[in-house]
Amino acid sequence: MKFLASLSILAVCSVLLTGCPMTTSYPLGKKGEFKLNPDLLGVWVTYATDVEANSVEFTKGTEANTYNLTVLEKDLKFMTDGPKYIAWITKLKSTSFLVLQKVTDGVPEESYYAYHLSAKKKKATTHDILFPLTNSGADEIQSYRDGVQGLMKFDQFLSNRIDWVKK
Repeated sequence: MKFLASLSILAVCSVLLTGCPMTTSYPLGKKGEFKLNPDLLGVWVTYATDVEANSVEFTKGTEANTYNLTVLEKDLKFMTDGPKYIAWITKLKSTSFLVLQKVTDGVPEESYYAYHLSAKKKKATTHDILFPLTNSGADEIQSYRDGVQGLMKFDQFLSNRIDWVKK
């Protein structure tokens, strides 16, 4: 029990100190497993300050139940090389998450981001999520999902709230 508490504190500190979303070499959920949310299609803007992206566009992706996400307006804090991603929805229990797969020069990379997502009609909210320390193994995706699910009960699980409006 003490080990789990120490592990959770370490994970919280790593997110608070870095202040940016964590990247993994495997996604939080399998691509195309859940239906698209058609409310996400279009251009979204945020008026929040101190964010990496101020405007993004979701279009329907070429693979089933995926989006193409393009960062239209980025801040100096934008950390990745390119503005294009393949995106999809995954769920843990009834909670939705947006998974982004980095695309460089038209080629998808094994580099992923995950955000908590709440979207309805013309309003959406995203959060960075607490990044679990997982075991490498045969099913890294399931290990990652189990770790995130275990951290969902902590108040610090969600950070860096960003409210978005659809144009």
